[in-house]
Amino acid sequence: MGTGQQQCWVAKRHGKRTDSRRTAEGHYRTPRRCAMLPWRRPVQVTPDRTRRSPVVDVFSPEPAMPRRSLPLGRVYGLLEPGPVVLLTTSHKGRANVMAMSWHTMMEFEPPLVGCVVSGRDFSFRALETTRECVLNIPTVELAKQVVGCGNTTGERVDKFARFGLTPVPASLVGAPLIDECYANLECRVADTRMKNRYNFFVLEVVAAWVNPTCREPRTIHHRGHGNFAVAGEPFKLTSRMK
Repeated sequence: MGTGQQQCWVAKRHGKRTDSRRTAEGHYRTPRRCAMLPWRRPVQVTPDRTRRSPVVDVFSPEPAMPRRSLPLGRVYGLLEPGPVVLLTTSHKGRANVMAMSWHTMMEFEPPLVGCVVSGRDFSFRALETTRECVLNIPTVELAKQVVGCGNTTGERVDKFARFGLTPVPASLVGAPLIDECYANLECRVADTRMKNRYNFFVLEVVAAWVNPTCREPRTIHHRGHGNFAVAGEPFKLTSRMK
């Protein structure tokens, strides 16, 4: 389509008349030689090479803060720091506990939690088979027990006995609660479609318990390679977030 044909097509497309007679209000109609609508008219832009673009001026050629390259294998330490949890399972009459920090909230109500449990973990088979677990949230007072659970395997060790943790019967699932943890979330597996590829389970929290005497829990946050942080001073801002 030529330029003139394209211009006329645009005018007809938008209901424009193409005759040049004067209207009752004294205005001329769009001339027969149709002009393309302003927002469709091509504009020839000639760059001014004598001055820098204002967009470029926004960014300094040197970063304001010093930066260095981070190995990709350490990226998880930047995003991971949700509270470390102790995941408990029970399979064939044997309870087990593992430390886990790769988890994320996925829904408000019913609460859905996504988590990665490695296929190499002893707990993987129990979770896959029973489709039940408890997410127990410890505080910093249990830091050594948490690390101990992460450094041992339930295949050879009774972690409850080894680290002085007390199993308590749950209300809706077969896996036990850990009495020393300030919060306990009883969960059932809701979705395993990403299990085979990513070892990713979606858990639905079916019951939740919290210690009312623990007003400001100092949870543990893993920052990678054995580095941990403790939840700091809480603060509140006006927010529309739930």
